[in-house]
Amino acid sequence: MKSITSAQIAISLWAIFIVAIGVLNLWDRSGAVPAEPIDVVALDDVSVVEEDSKVPAPCMSMPRVAGEKTVILRLDDVQAFAWPSTTRMMIEDAESRNAPLTLGIIPKNFSADTELVSYLKEHGCNHEFALHGFDHQSHGENGEIAEFEDLSYEVAKDRLAFGLQELAVVTDKKVETWIPPLNVHSTGTKEALTELGVNRWSTEGKALWDYDATTFSYDTNALTPTDKVLEDCESAFAEGDVCIIMMHPQDFTTNDFHDAQKYDAHYLDLIDRLFGRGYGFGTFEDVA
Repeated sequence: MKSITSAQIAISLWAIFIVAIGVLNLWDRSGAVPAEPIDVVALDDVSVVEEDSKVPAPCMSMPRVAGEKTVILRLDDVQAFAWPSTTRMMIEDAESRNAPLTLGIIPKNFSADTELVSYLKEHGCNHEFALHGFDHQSHGENGEIAEFEDLSYEVAKDRLAFGLQELAVVTDKKVETWIPPLNVHSTGTKEALTELGVNRWSTEGKALWDYDATTFSYDTNALTPTDKVLEDCESAFAEGDVCIIMMHPQDFTTNDFHDAQKYDAHYLDLIDRLFGRGYGFGTFEDVA
């Protein structure tokens, strides 16, 4: 029997090592011993955490314009994914003139528009948040019945509670101002509002918080001339010290796109002329 030399032993061990490496590689590729993968889910999680942890810039409080007569600018139909450019311009141009707005927010899907929520958090210290319906959808055979016009107490309370919950994502303050869609609401809605502690109601009529003037006439389906808005405010001031002006972002758009001509000639002109007359600006919360 031949003896095994040291060289043969070394060669044999090296061969065994090479075979073992090959077997491990094949095993690894087959999935029996999974290699450490790139964790795509983990990377997504990191991006989500970074997005969620983004803190809006702190809100910078603006000085208020005081006056013996106070104008409340009631901006209805602030909502998710609708007229973002015009809405933001209205807020910022009002702020540049130290004029706070009461923002009537439609709550359905509101929290889903994270850009809008973040934006409003950055500006919320200068404005008031009001509840403006639930989804603002009219009903009836021809859509002639406003959302809250004929609701029972139970149904109205459910919708109102959901709306208040949605607005809580943007403000820690208790929301106490209510703007019903199309400015009408049922007796059941009034009962539900009272129970929920929402006690300032801005509708159509002659009650304390009802609007006095509007930038758009739905009777004529046209923008209201600034002179007419100012005239209506003068009439309101003849009876008290507050004028409430109803407006909407879509008043200053064409085919849902921002219309600079309408905006400058009606919105900016109105605020500047109100300021020029020495009126102050406030919100329902300020006046209350």
